[in-house]
Amino acid sequence: MQGRTFSYSDTQRYRVGSNYLQLPVNAPKTEVHTNQHRGQMDYRNPKEAGENKHINYEPSMLGGLKEAEVDHPPHQPLYHAASMSAPIDRPNNYGQAGETYRSFEEWEREELIKNLSDALAVCDKRIQNAMVEHFTRADEDYGRRVKDGIEKKMAELEKMGTENEVPGRESGKSKFGQGTIEANKATKDAVKKSREVDPY
Repeated sequence: MQGRTFSYSDTQRYRVGSNYLQLPVNAPKTEVHTNQHRGQMDYRNPKEAGENKHINYEPSMLGGLKEAEVDHPPHQPLYHAASMSAPIDRPNNYGQAGETYRSFEEWEREELIKNLSDALAVCDKRIQNAMVEHFTRADEDYGRRVKDGIEKKMAELEKMGTENEVPGRESGKSKFGQGTIEANKATKDAVKKSREVDPY
């Protein structure tokens, strides 16, 4: 087993980093361009996907590179039987998320709603609407409470005149990225507000 680990993709990620497929020996013959950037051994031009540094995934409603359309049938290995991939008839993409939300205790839901609302309050309106739609499909109460929480947080930020600031990052940038003035205070508050729960 140990002798086979050199070829496994998870081993490559561990030894080389998340961008191991950029190395010429690992890269495909046809040059690949993606919205992914940063990380260990990333040597591509970070602006190849555009000037917006916040786009690092695909698809993104904010722009960036888009997946090329395939004009040929996908490769299928040769078997002595049919091998195919097809979508299931009745997909249930939100069932597990809804069940998980409903299984939470009320204080857990409140913390989840607050964390999501605070983070989404500074996002583009299109992203807010898309996320609320996902939450609503999982559970109507989930979506409604996140939407209300976003509106409440946005009103607070507007009242404070900090609608363009990211909550918890008031001190601006440092050499380590975005800093935070009240990091120690937030840590202590989190410990005070924490609760004992039964382990799984």
